[in-house]
Parts: sequence; C-alpha cells; structure tokens
Amino acid sequence: MLILVLLNQRLLFNQTKSRKLESFGILENQALIDTFDYVVADVLVIEQIKSYGMPMDDNILDTIFWSGRMAQAWSFRCERIGRKTIAAELCGSAKASDSNVRQALINLFGGKTEAIGSKINPGPLYGVAKDVWSALAVAVAWDQREQRSLDLLK
Repeated sequence: MLILVLLNQRLLFNQTKSRKLESFGILENQALIDTFDYVVADVLVIEQIKSYGMPMDDNILDTIFWSGRMAQAWSFRCERIGRKTIAAELCGSAKASDSNVRQALINLFGGKTEAIGSKINPGPLYGVAKDVWSALAVAVAWDQREQRSLDLLK
C-alpha cells in the first residue's frame, strides 16, 4: 500500500507496505497540491491538529486551512491521525516525546546501523531529518492501525 503523508502541509512522502521509503521531500503548499495529479498513492494521511486547550498561533491556523485545501484537492481516500495516537501507536504511551517516537521508528527499521546506515551503505532511513521524521511517524502509525483493523476482519 502506498501512503502519501502530509505534515504541516509541506511534506510529501510515499511509503510501501514493505516500509521501503519510495520518496520524501518538503514542498510548498500549492506545489504539493499540484503534485496530486500524478502522485500514485492509496491514501492521503494528514496529521490531525488538536489544541489540547492551548492557544493557537497563525502558523497553526494556516496549517488547518491548508490541510482542508489538501483534503479537498485529493480525489481518493483521505484519513487523519492525531499526534497522541501516533505516539501511543509507536511507543505505547500518548505522552511519548518526539525523540521517543524517532527512536521507535529507528528500532522498527532494524536499529540505527541498519535503518540509517552511512553514506557508503545507506539504510532505508538515510537522509530522513527534521519534519520528515514526523511524516514517517504519521505513515507508520496509520499503517499499523490499518493493518490491525484489516487483520480483525479476517
């Protein structure tokens, strides 16, 4: 299954069921929407924005605006998953930090040596940095939940 992930509405990421990263990168909002005509993916997964009682700044409000635009522009299945759900799925606790989530992803891909690798022998996560870690977390957490749901139907 190919999963297209949007995080902060600026990230494009494809992942296959084998968890091999097909592509990833950061694009501006409209440029990302423009890729929808030729991107092949089974589902668009967007990180759901929640305030948890905290005030939201203009950046968050812009993200909410663009996530709606992206969901509307996408012609196929679109899902959302919240940050606490992602942390709970990957780390077993909704209170897990971003560094805990990153380490859980590295472990899922075989540990640091195998997952990240080196310039000479790159692993599947080689080059993943900054917001790409969060997008990967969105994709993996959603995929794990989806697979569990499918397994229950068997």
